[in-house]
Amino acid sequence: MDEQATTLSADKSAKKPSSVRHTRAIARERSKHPPQPPPDEAVAARLTEVIHPLTISQVTQYARLGLRQRLLTLPVMVALVLSMIWRRVGSVSTLVLLLERQGFLWTGPVCVSQQALSLRLRVFPAALFRQVLDALLPQMATRAQERTRPLPPELAWATA
Repeated sequence: MDEQATTLSADKSAKKPSSVRHTRAIARERSKHPPQPPPDEAVAARLTEVIHPLTISQVTQYARLGLRQRLLTLPVMVALVLSMIWRRVGSVSTLVLLLERQGFLWTGPVCVSQQALSLRLRVFPAALFRQVLDALLPQMATRAQERTRPLPPELAWATA
């Protein structure tokens, strides 16, 4: 019985390893690699032309799930996530600053707090993003079939 009590007290007294080194590494990485600039106008226009109508078509599903119309609706969240990936934004605070100053793709500047955006990213249903992707993939496949320009050698090798 004393051995169990000793091991329990030893487990409680064991310290967690410090996360300071990890935190400093993240800060150093962010300072060396700031977010990328927005995509050029042609790319942004093409993304808007292809993806924005798909997000609008999913708004009924958004309402069916009982989600209220707020500032961070499905079209805004899709633009935000695409821009976050495209521009390699490393933190929510940077994402909030970019959203307030510039907006993303088809959305204009939106003023939200970091806490609101963090919560929204955490609880937003992934199924809505999946439905947009599922609607987009057949369009991309047909466009790839219609393409007449030759593929780069790497892609030709990969498709073979």
